[in-house]
Order: sequence, then C-alpha cells, then structure tokens
Amino acid sequence: MSSDAPRRSLPTPVSRKRSRLEVRLTEAQKGLLQKAADVRDESLTDFVTRVSETAARKELEKSGILVLGSEDQQAFVKALLAPPKPNAQLSRAARRYRTLVSTPRSR
Repeated sequence: MSSDAPRRSLPTPVSRKRSRLEVRLTEAQKGLLQKAADVRDESLTDFVTRVSETAARKELEKSGILVLGSEDQQAFVKALLAPPKPNAQLSRAARRYRTLVSTPRSR
C-alpha cells in the first residue's frame, strides 16, 4: 500500500484535539511507522497516536499507576469523602487484625 493511498475516515472524537506533538525521526523510523499505518489502513498520525496511547497505558499499568476515566474518578473521590460504614464481617476482621499486630504498648 502506498502512503498516497486514500485513508478511511475515522469517527471524530467528541473532544477537540488541541495539543500538538512534534517528533524528529530518521527516514527509516518514519518509513517503518508509515508501513505499519498502511497495513492498518490508518493515517500516520492516527496510527502513531493510537499505538503511543496504548504503550503509555501499558507503561503506567506496569508502574502501578492507575488511570481512571472521569466517571471512575468521581466514584473514587465520592468513596473517599463519604466511605460506606463497615459491615459486620469487616469489623470482625479489623478486630482480629488489631489483636494479631498489636504490641504490649499499644494494648
């Protein structure tokens, strides 16, 4: 597939893209990325954006950083600000934990 081949149009995201990223590449790197984009029938920009975002999420997952969507962020903050009352099983587990890890000074 040639890099001049027509691209299928992708759905427009709801939010407008306003940020730019400029990258300097060797001709070989650009050629490799373009071939991969052509195989996927994507524009070079769409391909690089998609695989970069996927790679970034994987790196964050490996490092233990949690990435939440806005609904999940709101639910997390709500749980932090107004946690549910502990049920009987959790209360028993907490008492047992305190018994197991307490030192003579903390009793």
